[in-house]
Amino acid sequence: ATQSFVLEDGALHVTLEATNRSDRAMPCALGQHPYFVREPGGRLQFAAEGVWINNAGMMPEHPAPADHFGHFAQGAVPRADTLTDNCWFGWNGTAAWQGVELRSDDARFVHVFAPPGEDFVCIEPTSQMPDTFNRRDNAGPAVLEPGQSTGLGMVIRAASN
Repeated sequence: ATQSFVLEDGALHVTLEATNRSDRAMPCALGQHPYFVREPGGRLQFAAEGVWINNAGMMPEHPAPADHFGHFAQGAVPRADTLTDNCWFGWNGTAAWQGVELRSDDARFVHVFAPPGEDFVCIEPTSQMPDTFNRRDNAGPAVLEPGQSTGLGMVIRAASN
């Protein structure tokens, strides 16, 4: 696996790449995990088809409408008194947070982690959802054949006015 960081044109480009160097197929899931400062009233905006609701063990159990935790398509404030640690599917690849734009053309999912009482929010583009290796549905892991590679890129930049 390799990870690269490039500063270019006022943006941070981060790329993860994994190559199967074995002689057998292997599952592979990639994710970016950027942390952002959480200011009071900070609004998160992104569009998705739905969100996974977690069970008591914090594993995705069943899907719900995308606005279950807030109307993030219009911009919403993640709740400060409740843990948000969920994965949205059908994500359009872009998110905005307090003057920052995040884009990932490679990610199928976006995971939002906003713990109560903390001063950060994570907006995490991922190729797969949590617990992917135990899933048998279309949310399961990608499989890399011997010699095959995959990658997950992300660009973070200050929002233009």
